[in-house]
Amino acid sequence: MRKAELTSILTVFLAILIVALLSAPALAATASFMKTDATTMGSWIGAYGADGYFVSQDSNTKLPGYAQVTFSGQANWTWAASTTALPALQKPENPSDRIAGTWFMWGSFTIDVNLTDGNAHRVALYALDWDSSARSETINVLDAVTGVVLNSQVLPAGSFHNGEYLVWTVQGHVQFQIIENAGANAVISGVFFDPSAAGLTPGTGILAVPNATFLSSLGVNTHIDQGYSEAAYEPMFQYTGIRNTRDGSSTGATPPACDIASEHRRPRRRFGLGRKQCNHHSPNPCGRRGSVVGGRTQ
Repeated sequence: MRKAELTSILTVFLAILIVALLSAPALAATASFMKTDATTMGSWIGAYGADGYFVSQDSNTKLPGYAQVTFSGQANWTWAASTTALPALQKPENPSDRIAGTWFMWGSFTIDVNLTDGNAHRVALYALDWDSSARSETINVLDAVTGVVLNSQVLPAGSFHNGEYLVWTVQGHVQFQIIENAGANAVISGVFFDPSAAGLTPGTGILAVPNATFLSSLGVNTHIDQGYSEAAYEPMFQYTGIRNTRDGSSTGATPPACDIASEHRRPRRRFGLGRKQCNHHSPNPCGRRGSVVGGRTQ
């Protein structure tokens, strides 16, 4: 095959491929509402914004690599440039200081969020009615391509005077439409991005602390050094008052009396093979040192 013919074939192939890619339907946008949060108030650091954040009227922003964010139709306002009031959002550059700012508009405005990596992410908006309790607003989440409303939430008057987060799991290209229902205008004070709980990479989530490690941190002697083959289960039964039904203990049975000196000398039998220890049946019937009673280490 001549070089000219091969070049022509490759050109046609590339043209077909480009047309196919351009005509392929875009991934449908989704938005599932997760929760509202009226307890965190402006103390968002550590709770929201692990991937990125926009704090209204603060110049320090962090845009996630997977997101494109555009505000349209809004005006800007700062109620308090520096304050210690808890409803005001922490400044990312100085968490001990806070700012009460907002994007606002009479009628409505839009926050366009395009998540380009194909994955689901958690997106939270922070609504703050700083200077009144009269505002009420609706937040619609629309498919940015089709205009279909994917989710809608209403904030009643008085519900966000101290600040309230609304949290969605979002995938694809959406628009948050902030609509004034009552009061002066529609307002939003922050936008925060986090990985979705379902989208965590294995091994990067919250790791469970071994029972022995947790109890040892409280000063509890877990007796791991005595060679129990089921050491991980030992503290669960021995220090929480959970009955070990495998040793034949009956519910409501009175724990045997303790001789502390002999208890420490007596060889201990293997877990689940008839071992009976006085402290299996209550957190600390003998007052043994190192057991937990009433939440305190003895």
